[in-house]
Amino acid sequence: MGIMGRETGLHILATHHIALATTHFARLREFYTETLGLSVLGGFPEHDILFLDAGTTAIELVEEAAMEGPGSARGWAHVALEVADVDAAYAALSARGVPFHILPEDFPHDAPAVRIAFCKDPDGNVLELLQPLGSRYPTTARGAVLQEPSPISSGRFVNRPISFISPKT
Repeated sequence: MGIMGRETGLHILATHHIALATTHFARLREFYTETLGLSVLGGFPEHDILFLDAGTTAIELVEEAAMEGPGSARGWAHVALEVADVDAAYAALSARGVPFHILPEDFPHDAPAVRIAFCKDPDGNVLELLQPLGSRYPTTARGAVLQEPSPISSGRFVNRPISFISPKT
């Protein structure tokens, strides 16, 4: 059962994933799978994207090319909300004045597994609306964990960096 926006046409089913952007994909993959012991749910190996099982919400590791200056991607990238219909959610939110920087599209383009759209909340945090077109988490090629990644340079799916304060020990 999902959460229905106040008769807006927006039907959020669940949190789908939290994305972490990294320029060191192999290192983060090893940390999350080997050190923390999270299992692989699926991903898009050809795009250096991996979904990890973290209980009720997945963690998505995304390889991003090194970027310089303000707004460069590292760490928290976006929260993805699973919706019943991306196009209906886009129409409902657009009608309420929410601007989208990525309009509804199928991903990946050559073999669509999800339909996505991206907008920002009033503080500039990136929200992904995601509609699975089949399996909730696409499987990796041959069921394998991604090997050596090739950088993605677009940076389209990321937000500005967030500073974290380490707890005192």
